[in-house]
Amino acid sequence: MLSACGPEIVGDDIVAVCETLQPEVKFRLVPIECAGFRGSQYDGIDIALDTILKELVKDDVEKVPGSVCLVAPHANANPTWPADLTWMKQILSRMGIKVVATLTHQTPISEIENISSAETSLLLSHDAGQRAADYLFAEYGIEQICKGIPCQ
Repeated sequence: MLSACGPEIVGDDIVAVCETLQPEVKFRLVPIECAGFRGSQYDGIDIALDTILKELVKDDVEKVPGSVCLVAPHANANPTWPADLTWMKQILSRMGIKVVATLTHQTPISEIENISSAETSLLLSHDAGQRAADYLFAEYGIEQICKGIPCQ
């Protein structure tokens, strides 16, 4: 559940709402406090990624040798972005690199849960997602490859 400016300004507690409603639904509710006054759209993406990773990733999965987690938040208006992501996955596949998860919009929960099985991560945005890549390294030892390469 995502919050918004209005509810947070008046003091609504999205965490308490989720805790209260959880017994009534058959799926897991994850509160994400991301009102617009907390920062830019990129800050909102980082807040959402932080929450999703901390709440949903399982830590009891085996590492997949030669694998990668793509951290690919759709953080810009580039209309070719989906095709770029597909191209990246094809190239990695040709190189024999297994993509265990792609952290982007519409990522299935099963992929998010298994992110910790990746040996490496690759951040595909210079706008958002670095905090997620840093968290994956700190929490699960998933080393970020190509870190610090300047954006053209």
